[in-house]
Amino acid sequence: MAKWNVEDQGTQYTIEYKRGFNGGKVIVNGSEQKVKSQNVFLNLIDFPIRLKEKAVNVVVIGNKADLAVDGIYLGPTNLMFQ
Repeated sequence: MAKWNVEDQGTQYTIEYKRGFNGGKVIVNGSEQKVKSQNVFLNLIDFPIRLKEKAVNVVVIGNKADLAVDGIYLGPTNLMFQ
């Protein structure tokens, strides 16, 4: 599981990614959305989220997950050991 906290105009958002067999789940403040890999051989996900003013993408390549906020990556999270 990977987890990030993002603030947009004073509102706190908790964004999580949970890995599954055919992709996983993106959870924003408790609201779940199933996501599927875009590639059969490699776990490849680019899931856009629109907050009030910020554009956020959950990006997963293999077993690494990262969150991009307005085009800037916050840093990879290794899912293998979490």
